[in-house]
Amino acid sequence: MTNKIDILAVGDITLGNHLLTAGFGIRDIIEKRGNHYIFQFVRSLLRESDITFGNLESVLSDASAERGNIKSMFFRGSPSAVDTLSDGGFDILNIANNHSLHHGVDAFKETTELLKKKDLLVLGLAGEDDYSAAPVVHRIKDIKLGFLGYSFVRENYYGGRPLYALGDLGNVINDIKRLKREVDFVVVSCHWGLEIINRPSLHTIEMARAMIDHGADVIFGHHPHVFQAIERYKSGLIFYSLGNFVFDCLWEKEYVRSAIVKVTLQRGEKISYDLIPIRINSGYQPVPLTGSDEKAFLSYVSDISNKDYYDNYQDLEESCLNYYVEYNRCEKSAVYKKILFLMRRLHKVKFSVLAMVFWEKFLKKVLPL
Repeated sequence: MTNKIDILAVGDITLGNHLLTAGFGIRDIIEKRGNHYIFQFVRSLLRESDITFGNLESVLSDASAERGNIKSMFFRGSPSAVDTLSDGGFDILNIANNHSLHHGVDAFKETTELLKKKDLLVLGLAGEDDYSAAPVVHRIKDIKLGFLGYSFVRENYYGGRPLYALGDLGNVINDIKRLKREVDFVVVSCHWGLEIINRPSLHTIEMARAMIDHGADVIFGHHPHVFQAIERYKSGLIFYSLGNFVFDCLWEKEYVRSAIVKVTLQRGEKISYDLIPIRINSGYQPVPLTGSDEKAFLSYVSDISNKDYYDNYQDLEESCLNYYVEYNRCEKSAVYKKILFLMRRLHKVKFSVLAMVFWEKFLKKVLPL
């Protein structure tokens, strides 16, 4: 039996609609085209790996849903869309993120139960027995893998104690050290960082390296919605953000460019990886890039993963200050792109009276920026 396995990892997956695509978003197109539609161009690739991982950033539940209320339907996939994930070839899905409790405990619980009924491993649940995060241990061939998942992002939708694992670095390190004694490799999923900007902050770099220092082998980051740097640190690999994989944020070029990451693990060997660049098309489907588009994306990743920057980041105080200036610029630019996207597609949106009120409040909030 071989001691070599491949993990395919992808970024953020939402099977519900964004606010700006109400009436014509991902949920709508799945309901119209069927559960086999979204992964049409990558299904065979996702299914051929030993294990395929993704970050599920929407519930799959209609618990307490109000069909005419855009806010109630935001980031809410249909329960039947679990078949989209199962048919697409996924094996393990992280639910430790800031949208898992977007629609309350009942929707969260229904989502996790649906995943389990399809034999999909659920990563990121709050832990028990001295674990901060419930570990997922999975043997493939003769290799024992241990997965941990956390959210470091502030919870804005639920007032109680989250049912997913919170990202306290001390607790994360304790979990890693404990799990490392039980498995061959530890893979950590981290929902962290700032959205939009294409490189991690000093704080994120320090946390990632601390995890590797204490036994993590691979870190898969998500939340920024753009593909960020890849760092080989000591014997580990850090993917700071895998970007979007299925998302209906089509107004920003970096939101629709990403990659499927293929990580190869083998005892006694250096961890290796390959990238399969993808682009989210106008129908919200991830499609592999080819030719010059593929080369351009790989060159982009090489640029943002510049080793000199990460080797000397602690000395770059000015760069760290400029980081937040750059982030604010990206955030303001995104607001105007959202408004332009919306204005061009107003004819597609199905408004109810409640939806009109919500949109008015939303536009009044972002227009001054």
